[in-house]
Amino acid sequence: MDKRARFPIEFKHEVCKYYDNHTGDQTIAKYSITRKSLHRWRNALGYRNKFFNYNLYTEELQPTLQKRDRKNFMITKKENGQLQAQVVELQQRLEKVEADARLLKSVKALFMEV
Repeated sequence: MDKRARFPIEFKHEVCKYYDNHTGDQTIAKYSITRKSLHRWRNALGYRNKFFNYNLYTEELQPTLQKRDRKNFMITKKENGQLQAQVVELQQRLEKVEADARLLKSVKALFMEV
């Protein structure tokens, strides 16, 4: 006599989908199954192992996501360069304003002496 319980395929899929968004301990507690059963079902039904950070829903989009990441990096790099240029320009303006302020102080000091 087989001691293992037989679960319908719909139940197994439900458990595997729940595990995608929850921890193994939460899944095991909610469905009262063993960890071994959970991993065996995921493997048999084609679900990826979360331990290796596989994502079923975006796995086939990986080349697209990588292109998008490269494009976003280039845009960020360009924006960074523009911001650095603005910082340099503002520093130069600040130095000019400080020089003008020192000149005004010295002129004011000369007029006060007279």
